[in-house]
Amino acid sequence: MSATSPPRMAKETRAAVVKAATLALVFTTMIFAIRHSPLAAYLDPDHLEAWNGLVGEAGGWAELIFIGVSTLLILVGVPRMAVSVAGGMLFGIILGLVTVLAATLLAAMVTFYLGRWLGRPIVERRFGKRYQVVRKLMREHGVAAVVLIRQMPITALMVNLLCSVSGVRARHYFVGSVIGLIPGLVIFVIFGAGVRRDFYLRAGGASLLLLLVTVATLLVVNRTQWLAPLNELARRRKG
Repeated sequence: MSATSPPRMAKETRAAVVKAATLALVFTTMIFAIRHSPLAAYLDPDHLEAWNGLVGEAGGWAELIFIGVSTLLILVGVPRMAVSVAGGMLFGIILGLVTVLAATLLAAMVTFYLGRWLGRPIVERRFGKRYQVVRKLMREHGVAAVVLIRQMPITALMVNLLCSVSGVRARHYFVGSVIGLIPGLVIFVIFGAGVRRDFYLRAGGASLLLLLVTVATLLVVNRTQWLAPLNELARRRKG
């Protein structure tokens, strides 16, 4: 039996598809505008080759600086998708994904241990019933709970802090975060890489991936019975 009634699931699926399509359109338009702005002069093969040469000569320092700055930006609330687009623009798909994933995981682990340092009473007082629900899910489902909670409409800061005092092991939190974060990061790194070259192919591919991942995620989350209590809390908060 599904955790969400069919009529509600259909309504939420339509809303999620519209939201994902709008987001894809916004990012495609933004990247298209960059490619047809004065900045486009810096995106020609000669400039890109020079940039790639500088990255190579830096011996890893360019990537480390990006990871450090991106970690700080994520910690102060800059959206992961913005950092992902920047990583794709600067380093391409593969290296961009590696650097963005490293920065995102570093920020997640810093917040995780910050929550443990603050202690359960402070986090519980801040998040109330959501803390009790997440604690139960983490104790019973571990890595799977971390993966699926990262797909829900809950802020990353809230997820990190709630997980930190839920009793989930740090390694389970780390593994679940890697699995849960990669799909979204890949999509927006590809969007960013579209600024460098193959704009239409990469923007179209990233848009299609965004729609597919959004629908698949919604179906899995809504059909996972043990996520029903957290689903209901998320809906009330949105309402």
